[in-house]
Amino acid sequence: MNTDFCVGCNSSNNMPSCGVAKIATKINLKDFLNNNFDYSVLYPVCPKNALNIVNGRITISNECISCNLCVFSCDQNNSQPPILIDDFKVLENLFLTNIILRLQLDLPIAIEVKADGNYREKRIDVAIQKDNKVYLIKILSNKNRLNYYLRSYTDIVNDISSIYPNYIFSPIILTSQKVFDTITENAEYCFTLRTLIELIEGE
Repeated sequence: MNTDFCVGCNSSNNMPSCGVAKIATKINLKDFLNNNFDYSVLYPVCPKNALNIVNGRITISNECISCNLCVFSCDQNNSQPPILIDDFKVLENLFLTNIILRLQLDLPIAIEVKADGNYREKRIDVAIQKDNKVYLIKILSNKNRLNYYLRSYTDIVNDISSIYPNYIFSPIILTSQKVFDTITENAEYCFTLRTLIELIEGE
């Protein structure tokens, strides 16, 4: 990777935004909708932990895989290069999925969100809000349980829609391109990272 973009910020002992993202997790849906939550959980941006602080400055080690996440996250960098990382690897890590979606969409996002109503014991993998639209997202690693999770998330949507009538909730199945290409049933609810971002940006 060409590291010329990095000016090696003087960071003392605190990793800047290119290295650490703030995440919201394990909150109630009500708090999410009311914006009554904090991005208080810190998680490394780099999937290879290639960013380090050496003598008070940021350095990039040889473990770098040129995914561009740190470039995209950097407060001092105005460019938005493509994020080059396999979507299957991203979706294996809920925190990394959160980071990429938040970087790309710049919208309220939380993971492991506790549902309300009759489904309050269930947790939603990812919740994204854009105006009055709320996307409740299940990450699926294979299609074997597609119908089960779609039914489960649809039931959650039907239940909470009566509690929050001012919002439009959508159940979403998020999966890798490889899995998506094999789905023939209920494909209209299924998205890859790219197509989900395009959907939300277009609405």
